[in-house]
Amino acid sequence: MVKIVLMALIAFGVQLHAADQKFNLKFNMLKLNAEMGSARESMIRNDRAEALKVFKRLKTEVHDLLSNKEKIESMLPSEKKQKSSIALESAKLIAENIELIEDAYGENTRDLTPRKRQIKAQRAYTSIELACFHCHNLVRDEL
Repeated sequence: MVKIVLMALIAFGVQLHAADQKFNLKFNMLKLNAEMGSARESMIRNDRAEALKVFKRLKTEVHDLLSNKEKIESMLPSEKKQKSSIALESAKLIAENIELIEDAYGENTRDLTPRKRQIKAQRAYTSIELACFHCHNLVRDEL
């Protein structure tokens, strides 16, 4: 009887851990989505200083969440753990495009007109969105 109760408790604990990981993944994705919304709003308002602050936070959060293969695998369902490289690649693309935005909004852009700097930043933003979709599709799609 004790053995059955112990096994039931272990199984319940494993289920709670899986549910907790799923919640953390969803929570973190919603958090990153909110940061992207803030970044978009600041870019639309042409508030470069605010956009740079938001992208700096986003870069840190993406790095913390998606740059460690073991951490990613711990959050993914067991049948998708082998696809953790998609999240790693997404994190890399996001970081590279944030650097493009930082460059476009930076001080050393005398060679670019304000319009060209704006276009460069906007293209990088849409590339970040695409990288986000790759990762979101990994989690959402039932393949």
